[in-house]
Amino acid sequence: MNVKTILGFLLIASFAVYGDINTVTVPAGMLHLPDAGMQLGFSGKVEYTLTTGGYDSVFVTLRILSVPDSTPLALTEVSGDVGLIHIGNAAGSEKHAIFFQSAAPANTQYVAQIHATADSSAMKKEIEGFIASMSKSDKANLTGGGGSGFEGKGAGPIPQIWMSDGPHGVRPPTGGQATAFPTCAGEACTWDTALAFLQGQAKGSEFRALGKNCSLGPALDLVYHPQGGRASEYYSEDPYLSGRMAAADSRGLQDMGVIATIKHYACNNKEDNRFNLSANMSERSMRELYLYNWKQSIVDGGCLGIMGAYNQINRLLPNQGYACQNKYIMTDVLRNEWGYRSLVMTDWGASMNFGQAMQYGVDIDMPNPDTYSPGAVAGQPDSIVNMHARRIIYAHEMIGDLKVGYNRTQNAANLMSPANRQVVRDVGSAGIVLAKNTGNILPIPKTGKTIACTGPFYTQCRLGPGGSSAVNARDRVNPQQGIIALLAAVGVGATTITTDLNAADYIIVFVGVNGEQEGGDRPNLAIQPGDGETAVQAALSAVNGETKTIVVFTGGSAASNGIWSTAPAILIAFYPGQEQGTSIANVLFGDVNPSGKLPVTFPQDATQLPNFNLVGADLNYPASDTAHGYFRVNKKGQTPLFNFGHGLSYTTFAYSNLQIFPTKVSAGDRVRVRVTVANSGLVAGKEVAQLYLSMPATTPGFPVRVQDLRGFKKVSLAPGANTTVEFILTPEEMQVFNPNGADYNGAGTWQVLTGTYGVRVGTSSQRDLPATLSVSGSFTVQ
Repeated sequence: MNVKTILGFLLIASFAVYGDINTVTVPAGMLHLPDAGMQLGFSGKVEYTLTTGGYDSVFVTLRILSVPDSTPLALTEVSGDVGLIHIGNAAGSEKHAIFFQSAAPANTQYVAQIHATADSSAMKKEIEGFIASMSKSDKANLTGGGGSGFEGKGAGPIPQIWMSDGPHGVRPPTGGQATAFPTCAGEACTWDTALAFLQGQAKGSEFRALGKNCSLGPALDLVYHPQGGRASEYYSEDPYLSGRMAAADSRGLQDMGVIATIKHYACNNKEDNRFNLSANMSERSMRELYLYNWKQSIVDGGCLGIMGAYNQINRLLPNQGYACQNKYIMTDVLRNEWGYRSLVMTDWGASMNFGQAMQYGVDIDMPNPDTYSPGAVAGQPDSIVNMHARRIIYAHEMIGDLKVGYNRTQNAANLMSPANRQVVRDVGSAGIVLAKNTGNILPIPKTGKTIACTGPFYTQCRLGPGGSSAVNARDRVNPQQGIIALLAAVGVGATTITTDLNAADYIIVFVGVNGEQEGGDRPNLAIQPGDGETAVQAALSAVNGETKTIVVFTGGSAASNGIWSTAPAILIAFYPGQEQGTSIANVLFGDVNPSGKLPVTFPQDATQLPNFNLVGADLNYPASDTAHGYFRVNKKGQTPLFNFGHGLSYTTFAYSNLQIFPTKVSAGDRVRVRVTVANSGLVAGKEVAQLYLSMPATTPGFPVRVQDLRGFKKVSLAPGANTTVEFILTPEEMQVFNPNGADYNGAGTWQVLTGTYGVRVGTSSQRDLPATLSVSGSFTVQ
């Protein structure tokens, strides 16, 4: 097939009377001939620009017709902005793209035809009906909390929003009980969006069981530093992993009719002085790292709620300052660029200036309208009052509580149900990380051996720090209970437990970090001082200790090295929920093959971490290329204790046959990556294939990070089996943010750099892995 003739596409676009298609193009540099090796057909991209006239829904179809007989070309893949797409409220032009593939066509000339019908959805018409019929006073009342702590105020025909903490389980009224799920950090260790969705659904069922239809969570800020007091409530140091896991969890919550309120927007990375500190950073850092994960959850995950943070951001810049009134993050990015249409609330009692917040900031002042007093809000122009009310009503429409017959407690039977406990066990087990297994000590035989169990957390079911995320779980299984129950089920000849370290074939020591809390940071990087290290040292000094000591690390984030990290075997359990004793025992004895991967870097010591000290009230962040976590150690050429993405298995895996198509593209095109992953061991297991992208480092004065996670997929393989894992790198995932002059000057743009991009797919972020565990290639953007 002749590329030059294919590039002569004719373009026809039809559009309903409600709007206009300004341009439709088939970019010549984005048409590609079939690739026999990857068995891909002819592929290309169609771009179009819409002027919507303020409508909120467009249904778009694409057909490619042969010339002159108008026979439709069979398309094997159509993706991108096609089908029903939702658009922002503001009138104006929006750029969109559709990617397509087909078998090799018979003809040489084709017409690309786009048909788009724009209209106001029934929901929008209903919302505007409420806006027109409600009094200004009623609309103003919606912007304040209900006063009792956990209700958004209702007014007129709009009911209250019934809220509850938290990120890893509903927090009932004082004394109430619910299921405690793995924390966001524990969920992130699974690297499994399907499990995150399942956990979101199970949490949502318990919210609805208690009559709650708004979850104050999940928590989405990055783990900038492991000493951050709420690091266990956040998913990861990496924005790509954080965004996709939070989006999946949120979709699960909202599948149950519960508003997912992602928090704390944004840059809430330190708890000390959290009410006043200012997170100061470059615009590149803000856009490429600290807001990147939010867009995934908002645009891709469809979150209906956002909670603003306490802290300030770039407090000395005009219209920035406190997050809840910050024009840059709340209006310029969230509303105008991302097109977010739903509600934003304050964190409880967050500081903000009335005028600036009304114009640029949050919609609901929680828990009391101490800044948004009803009278003051009602005194604002109609356009401002309607804007906030419209966003709040939109969230109600989406969860369905405006419909006749809506029942807030429709899932009453799900509270603390056996099914939800099973979800905790499944997610908890999948998130346990085998960090070290010298000599294949693990798994421990279930028969014929003797074990000793010690350490400060052997008899504790650790659910996470206190504060707003605390869940009062009725059914708690600590490690001691889990191990005893597993061995009891074995029966005759089962491995026994002894208190004599010298008589044990295996010694299991339960240690971890503490000091994690809302409102304050961990005092240091070490594991619990005293008892933890002392217990490990005693185990290592016992008979068989040097070769048979197993450390189980518990807690919510990373620690520095120590005696604990010299043990020959280490399991890491980031708060795996109320069933953790069962989950840990199942991994220790091989009923579950560990498949968790670390969502954070474990540093050797504090020298491998970014600045965490306040200068006055300022937390000054490093440049975007030396930011934190694996970005930082990669740039500085350091070797951490455990790499981001690291996690072993009781089997072995091998990577091979990396394929990249196309290898030469234009800016704005997609790249497809395939790799073969094989289980080369003797037992079934799950592996997380991780794709890291290295951007061109050739632009003067524009440093880039060494690598960024841009894809992950978890696969299950029987012994000797293999599978092909495919990733698609979108234009958005290749972008960098160019401020085009001074930071925050309003001229910043996203761009795709020209040059060679490195692609590496492997078992972790470690760049010097053996060839069987990491394969590399490249493509060029011209």
